[in-house]
Amino acid sequence: RGVPDGCFLASDLGLRAMTCLPFRTFEEALVSVWRITAPNGLFCLPTTSAEPAPDAFVPVSLPSGRRDRRRYPVASAVFELRKHVATPRRLSARAFPGRRPPAGVQWTEESLMGRRKYQFTEAKVRKYLAEGRGTGDGANYKPWLTVYDLPSRGRSHRIYGIKTGRVHHLLSDGEWKSFLRFEFDDSVLDIREQFPLDRRQTMRVARDLGYAHPITTDGTPYVMTIDFLLTRRVDHQLVLEALSFKYNPVALKARDLELHAIAAECVRRNGVTLKLIDETSFEPNFLRNYDSIRGYFDISALHGYDHIASRRIAEALVTEVKAAKPLSLAETCYDLAPRHCVSANEVFTIAKHLLARGVLACDLNAYSDLTEIPMSNMQIRPRGAVACL
Repeated sequence: RGVPDGCFLASDLGLRAMTCLPFRTFEEALVSVWRITAPNGLFCLPTTSAEPAPDAFVPVSLPSGRRDRRRYPVASAVFELRKHVATPRRLSARAFPGRRPPAGVQWTEESLMGRRKYQFTEAKVRKYLAEGRGTGDGANYKPWLTVYDLPSRGRSHRIYGIKTGRVHHLLSDGEWKSFLRFEFDDSVLDIREQFPLDRRQTMRVARDLGYAHPITTDGTPYVMTIDFLLTRRVDHQLVLEALSFKYNPVALKARDLELHAIAAECVRRNGVTLKLIDETSFEPNFLRNYDSIRGYFDISALHGYDHIASRRIAEALVTEVKAAKPLSLAETCYDLAPRHCVSANEVFTIAKHLLARGVLACDLNAYSDLTEIPMSNMQIRPRGAVACL
């Protein structure tokens, strides 16, 4: 296949993997990152230093050392350069044309999500139905749309759910923030994103309300979705709750309000209320703190993990919480580290594990940094201090 006009390619640096990524514009051709099996788990793919001709090709280095001239479908992506220790920063590929990244810098994938042209057809609807999309619950649920299905240029997220035990497909930063809030909520038992509504019912509701049902250019009716369908436990009963995220509900266009009205009436006829949430529902400190501890829900796979030592440290942390000493979490970690012949960072890891598991509890919105939380402000949850270790 030839490279379309205006397509700029990204080639490898002669490392171990083979790949070739085209981009829509040269300015958008930022340095990309791809995870492969390598010593550091990362593979760097910088863009070409010069604008290639429409009919040009970029050689791809294969593991065997051969050269390849294959080209791939047009895509575009924005990636973020992160230092391993220092503050994250964004950098254009033009800063490093044709060179390896500087020492101490790793390229990490921020969002290589669905950037292909989205063609919604009746055949695709039948395909999605055959795949079981929009069905199941818990770990068996399959969202109707994934991050690979839409042409959005915004940031998308694939995130493993602690409660559900599966990967969630979140199509915006707002949905990601909403997901963190729902996952932390003890009353939420299941989170189903991109939940489809019955197309026949949405068409009937649109007709009743006098609104036009969304369709494609060829007349195919869209399958409308809601952002989240939650299963909550309220007074020992399971209750469904539908939510839709909007960045600014007040500034919604007339057509957006019509689509929301169709979805809201559709779920209402099924006994569920559709609620709107926006960014005012999120606390920055909570999002930052919870995102920093949720990755420590399971620490058994960490390098150097010692079950017995971790259990002793967890018991010591619980004892410190009971004592309600006027020390911060950071001071407590430094105090306990020499007693157990470990580093303060290892003690902090166990503390984040206990917070992620819900053994210890605190107000994650009260402090911008977890290390500043006083031990006197922490509580012990009634679920066993070290049962999770």
